[in-house]
Order: sequence, then structure tokens, then C-alpha cells
Amino acid sequence: MSTDTIRALVAARIAAWSGLPADRIDWPNRTAFTPPDAGIWARVTIQYGDSFMAGMGDTPHTRDLGLVVVQMFDRQGNGIAALGQKVDSLRGHLAYYTVDQLELLAASRFDVGDDGLGFYQINVIVPFRYK
Repeated sequence: MSTDTIRALVAARIAAWSGLPADRIDWPNRTAFTPPDAGIWARVTIQYGDSFMAGMGDTPHTRDLGLVVVQMFDRQGNGIAALGQKVDSLRGHLAYYTVDQLELLAASRFDVGDDGLGFYQINVIVPFRYK
């Protein structure tokens, strides 16, 4: 078990989504990502939460919890219909997905609105647990 395993499994699931090309998705500590001049783009962050002992056998069994946060952006003035369609598509792609020991749970939508930098932002937040 490692947080890098979680990151790799989440990254693979995001890469399997046909909603945005990989060059429109920003990841933490990536070198020089520049938002496109037009169209929708996203930023993915994994927020690790508390871990807890889920069982005891020969050794303790730890379960890791956290959130996959996908911030989706479109330029101000473009309306939210296209952005909302991408958000709904991503929510459907991520929700209730299980691979290996990673479980993605219910995907929620949070309208942030104007981010102050010329973009309209909607976040997709998916809790996860890793056995």
C-alpha cells in the first residue's frame, strides 16, 4: 500500500476518460502547464485524509481515505452548458468505480463560479477509500 499506488490508479482512470485530451489536464507539480486559450480544461488533485486501522490479523490493516478533486474550468462568458456536460460525464466516469483495492464513491458537483482569473469553475469531488 502506498499513496503513489492511489495516485497511479486515479491517474489511469482519469486518462481513460475521453472527455478531455491529456494536454488539457493539469496535475500537481507538473512542469509549466498553461491553460488553453479557448475550451475547457481541468486540474486534478488528490487530497489524502485520515487513515485508520480497519482490522487486525497478524498485523494491523490500514485503510486510507481521501478525496479526488477535479477542478474544471472554462473561460468566463461561455455559459455553463458545455462545462456542465463535461462535469456530468466525468462524474459518471468516476463514481462507484473499483480497481485493485481502490474504491471511488459518489461523485459530487460544486459550482465555484468566477475563480478571479477569468475562468468559471465547477469542481467534481469524489471520496475514495483504499483497502
